[in-house]
Amino acid sequence: GLYAYHLAVVLDDAMQGITHVVRGCDLLDSTFSHWHLQTVMGLPHPHYTHLPVIVNDEGQKLSKQTFA
Repeated sequence: GLYAYHLAVVLDDAMQGITHVVRGCDLLDSTFSHWHLQTVMGLPHPHYTHLPVIVNDEGQKLSKQTFA
């Protein structure tokens, strides 16, 4: 499940030659897992940037899951 997802992300990024990753700060914890897997597997580390999550007036995250 979850481990397979992180492994797939790391391998997919490496195979596609991804050099920069921009994501919400709510995914910062995943970045540490990805960095560790990349190190263990001898894969390159992309440059990561984490941006604040944008929320609506009720404090709900605006995303494709909330049809923003």
